[in-house]
Amino acid sequence: MHFSKRSRDKPERAEREEFSTELPASVQILESSADVIIAAESGVMIQVWRGRPTVASFDRIDNYFRVLGEAHPRYAGLIVMETGHIAPPDAPARQRAADMVKTRERELAGIAFVIEGTSLKLNMLRFTLTTVSLLTPSNVPQPVFATVREACAWVARVVDSVSAERLEQIVIQLRAHHPHV
Repeated sequence: MHFSKRSRDKPERAEREEFSTELPASVQILESSADVIIAAESGVMIQVWRGRPTVASFDRIDNYFRVLGEAHPRYAGLIVMETGHIAPPDAPARQRAADMVKTRERELAGIAFVIEGTSLKLNMLRFTLTTVSLLTPSNVPQPVFATVREACAWVARVVDSVSAERLEQIVIQLRAHHPHV
């Protein structure tokens, strides 16, 4: 991913033009708001966040995971945080997310987090999230990545139902279709 000279924290959107902006028919949009767009494809729930996750949003995500699990016995999550709009969840929301992961750990193959950008602040945020993930007891791997491409490659390896290239294209298309995220 290339970064503009204006800000090292904001990825340029020009790279996205090489992909079609039409979402494949197999991509199911589960939720679209000013804070998040959530979609599902081949056993992967893709979330692109711009706002702050809340307890209510994790309640909805838990339900989406339940439905996804009915169609796919082993599934994964891909969570992309838009760097210009990162707002970490508060303590009750973090607890709700941890409870959700614990409840679903038998079928949840992993959750890849993406925090794009190269600034010191974003590197520290990735480090902090990685540390918290390592210190929190869980059987669900939750690695943190600096690029969507790296995260998609990891997710494609853990679910083996969709290619990394397809996942990356879907993230690009979701961003193009829903410019508010």
